[in-house]
Amino acid sequence: MTSDELIVKYQKIWDKYISSYINEPTKVEDTYLLDRGFEFQFDDDITHPDVLFIGINPSYRADRPVVHRSYGKPKDLPGYFRPFHKIEQDLKGSYKREITWTHLDLLVMRETQQSYIDNYLLKEKEGLEFVVEQLDIAKEIIEHIKPKLIVVSNTLVRELLGRNKKELPDGRVVGEWMNYDFEFDNSIGTDKLISTDDLNGTPVFFTSMLSGQRALDRGTFQRLVWHMNSVLAKTK
Repeated sequence: MTSDELIVKYQKIWDKYISSYINEPTKVEDTYLLDRGFEFQFDDDITHPDVLFIGINPSYRADRPVVHRSYGKPKDLPGYFRPFHKIEQDLKGSYKREITWTHLDLLVMRETQQSYIDNYLLKEKEGLEFVVEQLDIAKEIIEHIKPKLIVVSNTLVRELLGRNKKELPDGRVVGEWMNYDFEFDNSIGTDKLISTDDLNGTPVFFTSMLSGQRALDRGTFQRLVWHMNSVLAKTK
């Protein structure tokens, strides 16, 4: 799997939906959603990293109105990526643990307001299909990367992974989305993936946001780092 191959896959989705309602009514700074293109972070040279951080989607920047691209892990680690680098530094400084890590957004459309996904895309069949087709690619990427540990710091990502799915009294299952199964592992104190061939047993941390106004406080952040180190020590 390469970034060029992924660009081709995402472009097919954009070509399919470019004339749909998704690209018509909502206007921000004189641009429509799909006209902005897409972007995603993907490291061609990283597989089986110690940690995979999963986010929801890239924000929109008016200084780059149209892009169709991937990019590697930023060297200067600005803004959004800074907490990941901080975790890496703290693991090395406090626990002498050096890690490899990478990052994945489940969706690649450029939109700053997450409410757009909940309140607009997920309200119509065509919008749901647009989201699901991106999730299918994200699932391929996760299973290609095969991380030792996953960190999820977004409630919608938790939903889309399938963490909140449940069976109704009539036997129907709701909230499947990417259809991963999870169970809490008392021996490591966090969730783990189950019932998947490549990722079975992979520990998963569902946390609050790592950056922004609602980010983890310093004490909670330190406990997260401690817990990650403890789990990585038990992970092959």
